[in-house]
Amino acid sequence: MEKIDTPYDQIDFNTLVDISISLSRLIDDKLYGAVYTRFVKRFTMQFEAERIGKTPPDDSEDWEWSRIREYLEQNRENYPYGFNAVMYAMAKTEVTLQGKTGVGSRVSLNEMAKSMNKRLGDTQQSEFPNLVSAFKQIVNKLVALNVFPPNADYSAEDCNTVSLLVDGCAFKDVCQKLRNENITRYGNKEICSIGSMLSTYLELEFSRDHDYAIEHFANPHCKIKFAKTK
Repeated sequence: MEKIDTPYDQIDFNTLVDISISLSRLIDDKLYGAVYTRFVKRFTMQFEAERIGKTPPDDSEDWEWSRIREYLEQNRENYPYGFNAVMYAMAKTEVTLQGKTGVGSRVSLNEMAKSMNKRLGDTQQSEFPNLVSAFKQIVNKLVALNVFPPNADYSAEDCNTVSLLVDGCAFKDVCQKLRNENITRYGNKEICSIGSMLSTYLELEFSRDHDYAIEHFANPHCKIKFAKTK
């Protein structure tokens, strides 16, 4: 295993919350309309309130996004991973509206990758000889944005198979909540937040012919394998 160096101890709260809120607005415009945003706000506040042991404020699903963002910010001392609330809420809303995750999740993840590239000033598609080289470069991008979880290692079995090991992942709460509610991605496969993020980047910059699988979940670490499928 090779250590992934992160020059920070915690993921950048502001970057992930801002991107997640922007994506919610985009999915509202492109796919579902105002009902989508109302559900996302409701589920965001329910998730956050559950994490801090409180009841969601009355009528919070009608709050402006700026007020919800302030609420997440105010609770950071008690729960520093408030970005999980919005990430969970988007997946939960799609299941509520469609019965499964699919188009909305793919659109939001694609737009997230594009947004992160834009923040880095990287607008050109790169070319990579294999999955492992693409994986390394994409991890470097996420580290540069301070959104890749610390305490992670990776290993390459061959040039098109790589395993990621994360200890105490900052996204664990949203993944656990999705597992508890049996919310899955296409093919009834379990969702890993960082796995989905990396996989979307790989699709955009390397190849669609790959997938990831969760081999271990939070016991105490998470292990995710990425591999070419063709």
